[in-house]
Amino acid sequence: MRTKLIMLLTVFVAVIIFCGVASAATVNTNHIAKVKLSNSVTNVDQFEPVADGKIVVWTQGDPTIHTSIYYKDLVTGLSHKLLSSNQDQSKPSISGSNIVWQQENSKGQICIYYKNIVTGKYGRVSNSKLNQASPDISGNIIVWEQDTFNGTSIYYKNLKTGTIGIVKKSDEGQFEPVTNGKMIVWTQYDIKGYSLVYYKDLATGISNKVLNTHEFQFNPAIDNNHIVWVQTESGNSNIYYKDLKTGKVSVMLKSKNSQFLPSIKDNIVAWQQYESNGKSNIYYKNLLTGTINIISQFNESNEPAISGKNILWTQITNSNQYSTYMKNIVTGIISKITT
Repeated sequence: MRTKLIMLLTVFVAVIIFCGVASAATVNTNHIAKVKLSNSVTNVDQFEPVADGKIVVWTQGDPTIHTSIYYKDLVTGLSHKLLSSNQDQSKPSISGSNIVWQQENSKGQICIYYKNIVTGKYGRVSNSKLNQASPDISGNIIVWEQDTFNGTSIYYKNLKTGTIGIVKKSDEGQFEPVTNGKMIVWTQYDIKGYSLVYYKDLATGISNKVLNTHEFQFNPAIDNNHIVWVQTESGNSNIYYKDLKTGKVSVMLKSKNSQFLPSIKDNIVAWQQYESNGKSNIYYKNLLTGTINIISQFNESNEPAISGKNILWTQITNSNQYSTYMKNIVTGIISKITT
């Protein structure tokens, strides 16, 4: 999944990298100095940050060349490796005390695992012999993409009942699943080769496209009744969002500079946006006030994620490493996540 995403970003960035800045909206720039969350220094790559409440989770390169999942309690300051393994781990997601991720086994198969960091209980989500990837979790619902004999399909599991099922049968490839615990959203190719965003209500079983269009859609995210996604128009990509209660669809920030990887929590949406100089910054918008801010940094910033009043992202450091940073949008303080 990470390879697919990088390919998509590469194609669209190549199209827009020389375009000028375009938006009549007022964007506030951040000038807050960075402070570390601890005195230790991380000299390995960190990426794919996610969080829920006081727990921050990320993927980190280990000296053995493998990648592992780490998590940190922002209240106690304690950080831990989630599960020791000689196999690569990546794509973490967290809800409450449960963390899910993808991990290779000794045979090279990619499987989905979960662990409760309070009880210590962990295991595979299912015993399928087919590759699984890109998990997401909310409450008792875990979703992931799984290889089938004709592509990939989206599966889900209810941790409370143990039920495992396919979200929507299709002969077309499905990927990038996300969930809010009640609905599942994913990207799916149609017969003409377009990638479109779909959603399904688990209570009613009804599924639908988020928007009828002949444009490419991808990178969906959901929280409560809002779905956000990337949509291309004339070779450019902007963030859109839909209120499922009202059916209203709006563009987040109309720009000639391409936008990717939206994240949403409550009324805050964050995304990665490439500037005219080719560097990417993190933007965020308050859906209630319409206020848009930019977390302007000297180095490349990407992979935003939101939890409460905190926005996390991956940033390239001066030493050419990837590190995880966090901004509290109430206090304005920017911190570097360290182990």
